[in-house]
Amino acid sequence: ALYYRPSPRQRRSKHRWDLEVMVKLLHRAKAMLEMDVMLPSKVGAGLSPVGHVFKAYNYFAHREEFGLETLARDLIPTRDIGDETSMGNHFPESSMYVGAEGVKQESRFDTCLAGALRASFDQVFPHYAAEYEDGWFGTKGRFDISKFRLG
Repeated sequence: ALYYRPSPRQRRSKHRWDLEVMVKLLHRAKAMLEMDVMLPSKVGAGLSPVGHVFKAYNYFAHREEFGLETLARDLIPTRDIGDETSMGNHFPESSMYVGAEGVKQESRFDTCLAGALRASFDQVFPHYAAEYEDGWFGTKGRFDISKFRLG
């Protein structure tokens, strides 16, 4: 799978697309489509970095109410839970970057937890953004809890 990572400058700007990067991604997509593909892929193999963090956030947010075994076995639609993870007309990208450097918007999400999960992702999966030294989410795999208001 291919993913577009906006730079911190682009995340602050109303112009979020870098044409040169998009052209490179489209060429890579074309090359991938021309290759033989093994189907089916493993469950979760196509999740974007934001998708991985959003999924982890959901497990942490609901583990006490439902238990991890239930969450792993049964797919509970977030709209049926009715908490901050119910996205409505939004995508996870609109909330999983909140609290990240350069992103100044409000969120219903626990920004401390989301920040820790972003740092964890950057530490565990550095290959997702090998061309960037700071990781996909720009954390370098580090989490500074002092940047968050607690309790």
